[in-house]
Amino acid sequence: MTEFSIVAIFFVGLLSGVHCLGMCGSLVGILTTQLPERGARWPYHLAYNSGRVASYTLAGALAGSVGQAGMLLRDVVPVQHLLFALSSLMLIALGLYLAGIWGFVRRIETLGKRLWQRILAALRSGV
Repeated sequence: MTEFSIVAIFFVGLLSGVHCLGMCGSLVGILTTQLPERGARWPYHLAYNSGRVASYTLAGALAGSVGQAGMLLRDVVPVQHLLFALSSLMLIALGLYLAGIWGFVRRIETLGKRLWQRILAALRSGV
């Protein structure tokens, strides 16, 4: 059983390289074209990749923490049913949003945009 898990994780990591090529590669390409022609470029690439790895680490730790908290409630059937229903409703909402039928998810995006603007303002002010 353990060997199967390691193989599965290996293939997930291998296949996620396609995501990295399409998304991270294009971002680095755009970043590189905007850099000054003179001077070292490696600090910019180091900063980008450090932020990328830190955000993936934080997201993984958060997801793992939520998953572990869920494991504490694994014997509580009503909680399982509630979480299953909420996740199902969120998937339906995302599908309707992507289809252009229902825009509830846009409210969540608006909250995220406000948060991001505050983060950018704090970074620009040197906090």
